[in-house]
Amino acid sequence: IPDLPRGLEAWRAAVKQWEDPSASIGGKALKDWPEEWYTGPMRTITGVKRNIRKVIATEFYRLHGDDRVFLEEYPEANRGAKPLFDAIQ
Repeated sequence: IPDLPRGLEAWRAAVKQWEDPSASIGGKALKDWPEEWYTGPMRTITGVKRNIRKVIATEFYRLHGDDRVFLEEYPEANRGAKPLFDAIQ
């Protein structure tokens, strides 16, 4: 799973990797990965990264996929994926 950029674009990259097969690896969007790709022995390698992207994307869609609403709700998104993930948790 490609690393996320730092700063403001991180959350957008997370959502894109969750949805877009070309933004991930294996020719599949992260949401469509077979379970064995991110569980068992792979959980420490791909499971954590996949979960961060899942949590961010799920919350973005819960807020109707509206950038403005998302950024108002989570100003931490301006600081990067980890602060945003922690805020959503």
